[in-house]
Amino acid sequence: MHQSFINQAEIELLKIIVGISKDNLDAYQKRWYWSKNNYITAQVLSVKHFQEEIRAWKKSGKDLKKELKHLYETPRLNRIKKQALFKKVKLSALLRALIRISEDFTWWQDKRKKATYFNIDMGCAILKEVGRRTGYTLDELKFAYPGEIKDILSKRELSRKELQGRKKSGLVVVGEAFEVVPSARIKELKNMILGQKLHDQVDDFRGLSASTGRAIGPVCILNSATEADKVKQGDILVAVMTRPDYIAAMKKAAAIVTNEGGITSHAAIVSRELGIPCIIGTKIATEVLHDGDIVEVNANHGLVKKLK
Repeated sequence: MHQSFINQAEIELLKIIVGISKDNLDAYQKRWYWSKNNYITAQVLSVKHFQEEIRAWKKSGKDLKKELKHLYETPRLNRIKKQALFKKVKLSALLRALIRISEDFTWWQDKRKKATYFNIDMGCAILKEVGRRTGYTLDELKFAYPGEIKDILSKRELSRKELQGRKKSGLVVVGEAFEVVPSARIKELKNMILGQKLHDQVDDFRGLSASTGRAIGPVCILNSATEADKVKQGDILVAVMTRPDYIAAMKKAAAIVTNEGGITSHAAIVSRELGIPCIIGTKIATEVLHDGDIVEVNANHGLVKKLK
């Protein structure tokens, strides 16, 4: 069992707050300024941002030394629980090996995500410089593929309307020749490949249980981290998938339900660390559910059911 990089950042901040760290906030900011990036946005978190986090911790009324101890010891305690479970439940040698391998895979995935966020930080810096030289905005250049960036630098103009269209519908590249499907045709292409599905009559559906438990509460759908403030204490957080910049919202949720992800996904790892129910890989949660729906999340059986 390993600490995720998000937990490492939180542990280091709590150590500063309770006065047992040799580091100051400036050093902490230089080490963790990238920690709330996502696959689209590179954020340079300032010292002021972390000062606000410290104020929020102090206002929480929690025993911060106890919180620090809990975070620090979670991997060790989970290891003890797993060993106890191995003694209690008879599992095949193959299944035991797969469970142990999954721990290493989780560690690798966390390292990969950390490296990805570093690369996003550097990639956005490069695109900003391309934009400075060519007149395109960073937001436009994010939706160009590498060959088009090369064309832009060679003074070949790319339609801004097309780049802005991709922001809404995505970018599809098909064939060995990397033919780019125009944004205006992407919806047509999706319907042709996936078909149009109606989920109005669905009252319950299943997914993979990532963290056991049961919870009942109102649905709050997050489409991006900018909507994180929507989530209230006790809400059922529903998203396509979660990312590190969803952490503040996830801490308030009574349960988490996602369309995508596996047992080593971000939602799965964080929900286990928080000790809240989580169902992943439902495929349709964000299409079936709406803000305010009252649902029961039974993560013991991977079932989500509408109550009202």
